[in-house]
Amino acid sequence: MSKKIITLLVLTVILSSCVSSKKYAALEQDLTDTRGQLQKTTMEKEELEARFNIIEKRVDAYNAKISSLQEKNNQQMEFVGNDLTVLSKDMRKNLNTILSKLSPEEL
Repeated sequence: MSKKIITLLVLTVILSSCVSSKKYAALEQDLTDTRGQLQKTTMEKEELEARFNIIEKRVDAYNAKISSLQEKNNQQMEFVGNDLTVLSKDMRKNLNTILSKLSPEEL
């Protein structure tokens, strides 16, 4: 009697743990589809990262150019006094040289 119960239990466990072939095929198809989607998404991600890196380099180059132009502009132009007269550094240097050569009476 105990052999029959054990056999019946083993047979029940084996039969209940089996998956139907339709379910198994559907799960395999889902797995294949998911792997394909993962591969496609990975490729898209790599393409976007490459484009992002290119854009980031361009932005850095533009920022560097802006900084250098601002420095150059600051070096070239200088406001004189309270009015809105603008002189370049070279012009200011020349003007100071000329003024230093003049006597105080001439000023």
